Amino acid sequence: CPSSTWIQFQDSCYIFLQEAIKVESIEDVRNQCTDHGADMISIHNEEENAFILDTLKKQWKGSDDILLGMFYDTDVPYKRKYLSDNHILISALVIASTVILTVLGAIIWFLYKKHSDSRFTTVFSTAPQSPYNEDCVLVVGEENEYPVQFE
Repeated sequence: CPSSTWIQFQDSCYIFLQEAIKVESIEDVRNQCTDHGADMISIHNEEENAFILDTLKKQWKGSDDILLGMFYDTDVPYKRKYLSDNHILISALVIASTVILTVLGAIIWFLYKKHSDSRFTTVFSTAPQSPYNEDCVLVVGEENEYPVQFE
């Protein structure tokens, strides 16, 4: 590996950048990585996934927001897998977004119940209001743990 800040696993070296960055596009993320001589992560198997999770649990001291570069196979409906090609989908959801959606859900439920009690019915749409699409990776930080499920 290039230096002691990198961690080797199998035939690859990893660096976990714990810096605040302003992200407006995938190129911002890629530039942050390439500035350190790296590229965005692509997890290819369960062993690598376990390594990433274990490392995050032990060493992550950054904010609760974690960006992962993920590859999505659009040729196989309803199946996600990790591919080493150039079709990159990067998504990140932050704790604040989760809280906002939870509060929004509670408000919608309150309004629904209020209208139900008054015998007035209405239909609500709770589609996620996020700049990212629904095919994403979510890493949630709670008590210094990062539970993640890749499907």
